[in-house]
Amino acid sequence: RGRRRVGSSAASDVDKRQMPIHQVPPVYPRRALERGIEGCVMMQFTVTKDGSTKDPEVLWSQPPGVFDREALKSALQYRYAPQIKEGQPIEVPNVKTIVVFKVQSPGKDMHYIPAGCE
Repeated sequence: RGRRRVGSSAASDVDKRQMPIHQVPPVYPRRALERGIEGCVMMQFTVTKDGSTKDPEVLWSQPPGVFDREALKSALQYRYAPQIKEGQPIEVPNVKTIVVFKVQSPGKDMHYIPAGCE
């Protein structure tokens, strides 16, 4: 009792929090990996009616330009649960996500975030 049912018609507004169902990890650029360069890319894109993504763009990256291309390529392979409004799938623009590139090494905490990506 008191729980709201998923898919209930009581929800009239679109939930902007998109839930990914499949995210393809980006390829770590070889030169950055060889040099131990870490960083992140903040992107935004549109989630289409079928849950695919389109029009990804970089909002910012740290360090600038190092990881952008690989992050954008991976974003085009993401899949999301389609957003439903009034029983119909809709496009959701301006969905944001951050991709973090970090080199695994002994002694580094699994929750470690590279500088500038906090």
